[in-house]
Amino acid sequence: MKSLLNGDGRRLFLRIAITLVLFFSVPFVYFWLGRYWDLNRFEFIAGFLFVLLLPGLPWAVSAIFNRLTPGR
Repeated sequence: MKSLLNGDGRRLFLRIAITLVLFFSVPFVYFWLGRYWDLNRFEFIAGFLFVLLLPGLPWAVSAIFNRLTPGR
């Protein structure tokens, strides 16, 4: 079993750590800034969902790229 601090394990650990930090911090920043923006309910919910899904975007792009370029 590979250690989390060596090779691919480290990359996986860093990817998970960065995703968790973004997942939990970005919505709080959005709520904090949202207090000063004049948003109606739809704009607020749509923006919040977009911001909530934003941390998964690099992972999704990476997964799509890996699918499109096999044998890399």
